[in-house]
Amino acid sequence: MKGPPAPSKPAAAGQPEAAAQPSTSSDPMTDDDSCTIAQLRAAAERLTAEGFGDFELSDASTGRLVAVPPGARQALVTAIALHARGRELLAEEDARAVKAVEFLVEASSCFERCREQGAAEIMDKLANYGQLQLDICWAYALLGDASYLPDAEARLQVAERMIRRQVDKNFLALAEVKAEQGATLPPEVLPSVRLWLLRGVAKAGRGSVAAAREDLQRAALFIQALQVDETAVASLLSLGATRLQAVAALRRCEGSADRAADDLLANASQRKAAKQERRAQRQYGLTKAGAFVDPDSLRQIVSMGIDEAAAINALKQSNNDVLGALEEIQRKKARQEVLVDDLALASLLSMGFEQSAAEAALREVGGEDVEAACAKLATAPAPAQAPAGAEDSEVEDAEMANAPADTQAANQGCANPAAAAAVGLVGLAAVAAAAKLATRNDAAYEAARELVERELGQCLTRADAEDDVAGAPLVEEQVLLQRYVSFLEAL
Repeated sequence: MKGPPAPSKPAAAGQPEAAAQPSTSSDPMTDDDSCTIAQLRAAAERLTAEGFGDFELSDASTGRLVAVPPGARQALVTAIALHARGRELLAEEDARAVKAVEFLVEASSCFERCREQGAAEIMDKLANYGQLQLDICWAYALLGDASYLPDAEARLQVAERMIRRQVDKNFLALAEVKAEQGATLPPEVLPSVRLWLLRGVAKAGRGSVAAAREDLQRAALFIQALQVDETAVASLLSLGATRLQAVAALRRCEGSADRAADDLLANASQRKAAKQERRAQRQYGLTKAGAFVDPDSLRQIVSMGIDEAAAINALKQSNNDVLGALEEIQRKKARQEVLVDDLALASLLSMGFEQSAAEAALREVGGEDVEAACAKLATAPAPAQAPAGAEDSEVEDAEMANAPADTQAANQGCANPAAAAAVGLVGLAAVAAAAKLATRNDAAYEAARELVERELGQCLTRADAEDDVAGAPLVEEQVLLQRYVSFLEAL
């Protein structure tokens, strides 16, 4: 986007409800061995090969786990990882914006694939996508290339729509009044501030001086209102908080050091409780629709004197519908009270069905209808069995793999001992080369895995905003703001 030279580093602040910014202090990827888009894709594919691997998503407004449609998992993991790597590139001293744009734009495409793969509802809640659009526009501002302007304007419109879903218009109007009165604003205004700033930059690139001034002046007002008292920060630091935590707490508490101290303690307690609830959700499992069992619904049913295990199973069947779960519990109780006819049971057992399965099937059909029970049992999924001879084949393969090279060569028809020895040497060389390549690939994969792990699990909106974003110093925003204000004044 056309305008004055951009700052050397990207904005530290972003969508406060979104994923936390990645830390660059412990980044395992150096300039000579950085993760590529292909490596991050490979990492996401391996990490999501079985369900979600050891990753989980939590809705940070409640702290509870959120189920992700299986088809969207890989695209979501890849998008978050690419976004994180792009931000890391922007945060480097030389602000490699060109390289960052590649990662960020690809991340945007992956988020769109999530929507296409059945995750539209999650995408509507996901603050990361709006933040990503702002990050792309920030990179464009760093590059200062006017050819990016049309795309930047389109992405700013997307970001604005996402922000409107998360922040009420009246809230921003009230915040502007408070800012004019000198009050400290909450971190929820941060994405809007960055939007106005970047939109002002884009309008300046279009030559719309008056409109650009309006957006930049509004951004300047809010940035000033997000500043906090250094004495209050120092008092919170003495309590063990980090600077980011202290600034975030002060912004949430209108600059009051006492209230901020209470907020920090309360947040620690809430996060501990949320962690315990997520652990319980993992134990409860998923409903038929693929969502996690709702803890509130479970507590409601258990409070009626119903066994927890029965309540969990009923909620799974009813997809967290309390009334439906209660009906399911009643139906199951009624089935258990049905007497099983001994002759009918004997008939099913003579057909080779297990007794527990036969009894359950008979109860479902009234206790004595052998034909109906047999039909139910016949349509039940059978357990998967290994192919006949598979174990013997695996043992033989293992023995061959561990056999000496000359033995393998002999089995392959090598009558000449010298030839057998040559085959053995070639095999060892190939194994050594493969091991070296695997080591390099695993190192790249582990770097990508670490990047994904840092980002995943913190990507849905949270009411209090992530501390490292909510407490951002806004230094880079101020630099960019001043540059464009001076640029417009010189026109």
